[in-house]
Amino acid sequence: MRIILFVFLAVLILGCSNKKEISAIDKQYIALEHKILNVDFKYKSTWSPPTSDIVQVKLAISKYLNSESMRGNIHVENINSNLNIYGFQFVGFGSGSDKKIWCNFIPKALSEKWDTEIIKSEEFGSIRIEIEYSVVDDKCHSFSVIKPT
Repeated sequence: MRIILFVFLAVLILGCSNKKEISAIDKQYIALEHKILNVDFKYKSTWSPPTSDIVQVKLAISKYLNSESMRGNIHVENINSNLNIYGFQFVGFGSGSDKKIWCNFIPKALSEKWDTEIIKSEEFGSIRIEIEYSVVDDKCHSFSVIKPT
């Protein structure tokens, strides 16, 4: 029920702004479960992204992963055909003009700790996707496939 309400509010908010059209795949990304982590990166100041920004981040990730430049990427195709098994972990870092949200995109069933700790590939033997979202320009700038060692 929470997911349906979350998707409804996302569509309503984004629909009223007339900024972007929301496709079926965008709606699926928006509906994915997510966790906002309050953790420390040893080398960066961190902050917790507000829940109100998460819909915009998920929409930007969907647009980025389904853009022309990512077409044919085997990892993106695998994600899109198995979206229901994935979840996002979000951590905000940086400040001012360098404010970003780090997104860890993982198969959530493979780790019991996915909702409380940053999950690394070597912990569960599967790939994960890291994406950086810039709060300043509302775009994703980084896509990394992290494979287990």
